[in-house]
Amino acid sequence: MGRMATALRIIRARYFTATIVSVLVGAAVAWYDGTLHLGYLLVTLVAALFVHDGLNLSNDYFDHVAGPDAVNDAYNAFSGGSRALQEGVLTPRQTLALVVLSYAVGGAIGVYLAAVRGWWLLAIWALGVFLCLARNGPPLRIYYLLAAGPELAIGLGFGPILVLASYYIQAQRLSLPAAWASLVPGLFMAALLCANEFPDYAADRCVGKKTLPVLLGRERAVSSYLGLLFAGYGVTVAGIILRLLPAALGISLLTLPLALRAAGGMRRFHSDPAALAPTNAATYRVHFYSGLLMTVGYVIARVWE
Repeated sequence: MGRMATALRIIRARYFTATIVSVLVGAAVAWYDGTLHLGYLLVTLVAALFVHDGLNLSNDYFDHVAGPDAVNDAYNAFSGGSRALQEGVLTPRQTLALVVLSYAVGGAIGVYLAAVRGWWLLAIWALGVFLCLARNGPPLRIYYLLAAGPELAIGLGFGPILVLASYYIQAQRLSLPAAWASLVPGLFMAALLCANEFPDYAADRCVGKKTLPVLLGRERAVSSYLGLLFAGYGVTVAGIILRLLPAALGISLLTLPLALRAAGGMRRFHSDPAALAPTNAATYRVHFYSGLLMTVGYVIARVWE
């Protein structure tokens, strides 16, 4: 494996789409409302990607320390961390240094954005960084402390917090329509995390993580996954009916057949990590494509309304 491929695997770059989508949706809502600064959009993306990198690396580090990744032999391409520590590609000390560097850079850029766009942003940004740190790290370790805490933290972080931060950086205010729109990527991201927790069930249960599959058992947790997945579409339809979202966002419903395929796969293969991989991939695409289509929907609405 080449150095670039190894680096991308270590930072789990495939999941950077979650950050990109949330930032784009927030900026698209702001543009629909009449404001878009491309320079600030690019700076926001860079800052958010550094924080996301810190999240991915810290998850690897704390899972290595706590033990679930070491005992996890049932992971697939979408679960079980990057495996960089288990394979000796990085040492724990190197990983921790990269965690500190990523959060420091992302935090510093966040402070800059707050200084030039409004200090209220600092509260939103700080909450997002806190959730990233506390999700798997001490002292809170939300994964171990709060029932369904992992799904809640990731849904809030990649939904309302990041989307509204992106919106605020553009518009220098918050709005109910932006808050409503932020729920959609948050719900899909929570569904994606939930899907990726099924292959890790045995390892997570061994160390006491309070994920939905561990709390409910894999068979019963399927209903929670389905609820999160289809709630994203429900929020979209309700937002259009309530006129909180432009009708053009109906374009994001084009991913519904993919979601139905993911739902069928989850019902059938929830206890088979290898066979579940296509379902994990389908859920990933639902989140990514829905977010891109939401962005396109706002562009269409701005141009044609």
